[in-house]
Amino acid sequence: MKKLLAAGSIVLALSTTLFATEGHWYVGGEYGTGSGERTYDGTVSVDFDSELYTAKVGYQKDNFDKVEFQYTSKTLENSNNSSDADDVTEYKVNFVISILKLSYKEMVIPYWEAAIGYGDSDNYGGQLATHIGAGIMVNPVEQVEINVGYRYSINAGSTDYDVSYSDQHGDFIIGAAYKF
Repeated sequence: MKKLLAAGSIVLALSTTLFATEGHWYVGGEYGTGSGERTYDGTVSVDFDSELYTAKVGYQKDNFDKVEFQYTSKTLENSNNSSDADDVTEYKVNFVISILKLSYKEMVIPYWEAAIGYGDSDNYGGQLATHIGAGIMVNPVEQVEINVGYRYSINAGSTDYDVSYSDQHGDFIIGAAYKF
């Protein structure tokens, strides 16, 4: 855990150097829900519903591009058996690229995002955690941002019995952030 927090701090420090232009630090949170499937050894798959909560801290340039560190707590529940669930904790570095040419007076900004990191499944242990997504940032006032989007996540790992598995799911996301 300490190593992950240290790595996240280093990435944020380096990203601040990369973003030498004016910008803002921010903190925020997100909620998401969706569905997908977990596939074992590429043959057996189980459908599941997902629910997630994310806390994030990041740096946003004046052109609305961002680098953020995300902590996500996710529950994957078997669609056919609610007692079959897996809790996954993820630590990711997320890169957000705004599409300013489509923005409306810097109040509504569409964006793309991609993240990579580490996940820890209660059932199976460590896994590679990734996602890509798209959405819209809305800035009703200068210090507050609201975002709505869609994320497609792929996580991969292996069980204690050397069975590889992957989680693939899509989530609709809603969130807010405070810039300082």
